[in-house]
Amino acid sequence: MKKLILIGNGMAGMNALEKIIKSAPEAFEITVFGKERHPNYNRIMLSSVLQGEADMNDISIHPRSWYKRNRITLYTGETVIEINKEKQQVTTDKGTVAAYDKLIIATGSNPFILPIPGADKDGVVAFRTLDDCEYMIKAAETKKTAVVIGGGLLGLEAARGLLTLGMDVYVVHRSHYLMNKQLDHKAAALLQQELSEKGMNFLLNKETVEISGGDQAECVYFQDGSSIDTDLVVMSAGIVPNTELAKESGIETNRGIVVNDVMETSAPNVFSVGECAEHQGITYGLVKPLYEQADILAGYITGTSSRTYEGSLTHARLKISGIDVFSIGRLEASETTEVLEIHDETEKLYKKVILQDEIIVGAILYGDVEQESTLLSLVSKQKPMSDEEKHAILFAAGQEESIVKTLPHTSHVCNCNNVSKGEVIQSVVDNNLMTSDQVKEFTGASSSCGGCKPLVKELLSYIQSNEFDDIPKKTTICTCTDKTEQEVVYAIQEKNLRTVEDVITVLQWQNKQGCNNCIPALQYYLTMIYPHYKRNQETFTLEDDGTYTFSLQHYGGITAPDELLNIAEAAKKLNVPSIRLMPNQRMQLAGIKKEMLPDIREAFHVENVSTLVYRLESVQVYPSRGNCACSKSTAQHLAINFEKQCIHLQTPWFVDMRITTCARDCVEVRKADIGLLGIKNGWEIYVAAGRTQERNELLYVTRTKEEAIDMVKAIFQYYREGAEFKESIGDWAKRVTFIHLREVLFDTETMQLLLQRLEDHVSNVGAASVAT
Repeated sequence: MKKLILIGNGMAGMNALEKIIKSAPEAFEITVFGKERHPNYNRIMLSSVLQGEADMNDISIHPRSWYKRNRITLYTGETVIEINKEKQQVTTDKGTVAAYDKLIIATGSNPFILPIPGADKDGVVAFRTLDDCEYMIKAAETKKTAVVIGGGLLGLEAARGLLTLGMDVYVVHRSHYLMNKQLDHKAAALLQQELSEKGMNFLLNKETVEISGGDQAECVYFQDGSSIDTDLVVMSAGIVPNTELAKESGIETNRGIVVNDVMETSAPNVFSVGECAEHQGITYGLVKPLYEQADILAGYITGTSSRTYEGSLTHARLKISGIDVFSIGRLEASETTEVLEIHDETEKLYKKVILQDEIIVGAILYGDVEQESTLLSLVSKQKPMSDEEKHAILFAAGQEESIVKTLPHTSHVCNCNNVSKGEVIQSVVDNNLMTSDQVKEFTGASSSCGGCKPLVKELLSYIQSNEFDDIPKKTTICTCTDKTEQEVVYAIQEKNLRTVEDVITVLQWQNKQGCNNCIPALQYYLTMIYPHYKRNQETFTLEDDGTYTFSLQHYGGITAPDELLNIAEAAKKLNVPSIRLMPNQRMQLAGIKKEMLPDIREAFHVENVSTLVYRLESVQVYPSRGNCACSKSTAQHLAINFEKQCIHLQTPWFVDMRITTCARDCVEVRKADIGLLGIKNGWEIYVAAGRTQERNELLYVTRTKEEAIDMVKAIFQYYREGAEFKESIGDWAKRVTFIHLREVLFDTETMQLLLQRLEDHVSNVGAASVAT
């Protein structure tokens, strides 16, 4: 059994261990070294301990019994001081020497202590560990005044805790407003006002230069000459990745320990995760990115996943009792962004959403954070917002309607651990869970930052109430898994799954090979989520009699005499038994034996048709009838254009497109999924309104051929992005409604985004395109 050592008994490293044990329980003999005397606890909830809302038992993640149960050797209060890369062993400050096959460095970060005179005096403490927390609680019993240096997230949480302990608290901050990295000045002003009403004092635009006193801190001096007397100084001015051990061991460091896309350092068999790790020049200090890193590392180190880390989306949630604040992404507008905002100082409510091309790039919620999960989902998926979604975020649904009732089952109630509403409901119902602690134990919800604890409690109360009738009715994607299509798609996006094999492994398919139902569906969703996803596109179709067919593409149903002669001569030379003329305007070579396949590929230079499961069928061009003077050439040109761009793209279901310039053929055109009817001053575009509809609905009338081409391509791409696998255009359009389709497609910016994404997909599959 290989030996795995974890340096650092904190949340990121231990989360990686949990996932390693789950994926490969017998793969490693594990040893953990932690410099603190406690087993792994939830550092994020230290503010709750300080505020009197939790104790050590509440924030413990892994008690000593867990290590014993998983046969892990745990050393607490023992610091690793040397890594010998050549011998692959570590040495501690107590003389322990341990060998490793794989080593994970998860040393976290150290609090930034201002390099000023007096910073080493008694009464100066950081806010980083449980020992720091206990020190402050004890100090509050005898001391009166506390100065907290740092008006960021941790500083305000520490200040609120000290206020709860009965101290007079002054927050010192260099910026002119609080939480300047997470809020804008409007939200910060509301926060400062509310905290002031609770008794907190603020000294803004202050640069601390000295802490004076004897052995004990007594006074804090500022650059502008002012000062304040104090009994306790809490340093909360930021954190610095703890890279000392790695640097001294010759492992590459920058701001953090430099890692690649699988969290591997410059040293062989040595990995790093958490606040100490630096990926592509970025270090992270929030729990969700650290858990995402742990997920990638566990998959790589156990060989159960080929996924790579591509960075994380970060957000902040303030955990001060009675105050709800949430922020994500970009906080300031620019010339190219749109800002949606409501600001009610009386109600202490502020919401700001920043959009770029209808996609959210940043948001702040103050006073009402019920749309947090929705915002996280929209930002992570980079999905354009509809007017309804904008309205729902800015305006509360009303007190009579609980957020837990309206949340979709796929929405996260716990963003740190990716736990959805549906997962909580299923766990509560299946296991008869009665308390939020049981929900935390079974699902992991609220076990990290604790910000979702009220939502978890509300959801549990709803499940236990007489109103509850929301048990998920699961229709799985196939018999290989217990996951629905929606859950699979969400997991692909959330876990950055890039291949069919990744999906099957990470989501624990029962049938590791998949089946004819799930494999095409997974390939389709991977193609839509990742435009650069490559799938094998077979060109031959195996028939029941053991022979193969090979279809030749003729765009718009048009060919030339020389091309026909070449096809006939090649078929005759290779003894192809027959050539079929197909209803879909193609020729098909039939009866081909397996040994003939290489020669067929080499001989036929006419573009062939890939055997995608579902795709755009040959575009049907209806000829003018009788003595009708209607021109067919324009319709033919449109058909060729659509086929060249779209014929090689996978779709959720078969797409039937028909075009005519003659009103006599309008009935046939209006039976198609997408129909174009040429009229005197432009084109009418029809879209199916249900699979059984005989006549379809008029979506739009364009004036030019170019406008018609763009509109149809945008419809085609929006269908590919939004429909479920095997959902026809008609069923999809009926589900999303024509009002919604017009709202999306009539917006110029959104339409251009759809066309660009279509072009990206076309480029990636190597399909031809023609100028319009």
